[in-house]
Amino acid sequence: MSRLSIIIPSLGNVPLLEQGLVSVLTHRPDDCEIFIVLNERYADPYDLRDEVRFVDAPRGAGWSASVWAALTQTESPLVHILEPGVGVTEGWCETALREFADPSVAAVAPLVLSAPTRSKSAIVGIDYRVGGRPRPHRVQLAGQAKSATVVEDVFAPDRSGMFFRADLLRVLLSGATEIGDEWINVELGLALRGLGLKTRHAAAVQIVDARRTPRRRPTVEEAFRRAQGVERLFWRNAPTNGWTRSLLAHGAVVLSELWPRSNAGSMFVRLAGRVAAMRELDRYRDHWHRLDDLRHELRSTMPGDCRLDRAHEWIEVHAPATLPPRAEQHAA
Repeated sequence: MSRLSIIIPSLGNVPLLEQGLVSVLTHRPDDCEIFIVLNERYADPYDLRDEVRFVDAPRGAGWSASVWAALTQTESPLVHILEPGVGVTEGWCETALREFADPSVAAVAPLVLSAPTRSKSAIVGIDYRVGGRPRPHRVQLAGQAKSATVVEDVFAPDRSGMFFRADLLRVLLSGATEIGDEWINVELGLALRGLGLKTRHAAAVQIVDARRTPRRRPTVEEAFRRAQGVERLFWRNAPTNGWTRSLLAHGAVVLSELWPRSNAGSMFVRLAGRVAAMRELDRYRDHWHRLDDLRHELRSTMPGDCRLDRAHEWIEVHAPATLPPRAEQHAA
């Protein structure tokens, strides 16, 4: 069994997949396996089957379904998930793996550079305001060494790349399908915090996300889904942050969106997305109870020091064999 599995979902973009894979194969660490998750046909023009393992996901599968497909195939205790097109640097894995020696660390967030040599700032993870507003945590880089201000723990890793304890990821991902892929990394990070576990940032673990996504106005459906996803994040995680504090801050966030600084059409679309998410309180209650049960069982399984490496029986009980459908599919 390898100590680490690197999972790269294609997400329907083969050119980006091949672009990022070059650096991964060049700098791959010892004792690891690489999973390429395909959601479309791939001819394998470079004959990579001796270098990587191909895993088939449903056609058009997104991040969550693709990662789940690989998780069902790996036995490694740790996984590293990279989005297609994201490059890596020499020795990028070793520091991240050492962070897991701390039994309270469940995930590691790399330093995400926008270019290998010209970056003046970098993303060290995701911040989350208690009112329900996630945003990238950016830091200024110090000199040519590309070292950033030390940030020990963050709310969540950036989705471009993250390290995770595999068994725990299976459990949390199976309970987060209704969030959707855009906010899945934030949901995972907040769930860890709710369990009393940490997402550790390691500045020495550097990956390069040089992808260029053109800015465009979101469609009505995209704006609705985005607002709905953010609202779901808030309600699923409000108890962890304290109800009074969360509700007061959330009211301020929603009011700021109603402030007439944008056109009325987009404002009402966002409001409709939030209202739609507010109507799912039964699901949130189920999530609160599930998280509370997991917290208590995790602590009773691993008394005192919360050692995740002794949680195998607990994991086997709570990780389903298949990924549940998303909330929109339930509604259908």
